[in-house]
Amino acid sequence: MDKKNSLFSSFMPTLTSYFGFLLVALTITLVIFISLNKIRLI
Repeated sequence: MDKKNSLFSSFMPTLTSYFGFLLVALTITLVIFISLNKIRLI
């Protein structure tokens, strides 16, 4: 039980940083896509 708990606690920050990176990448992609659409409209 203790070994499983330590494995979970060491795995959790990796999962959090992965989702954080995914969110940042998605936001950057969305911003680039919107700016390209605005340039195309003008």
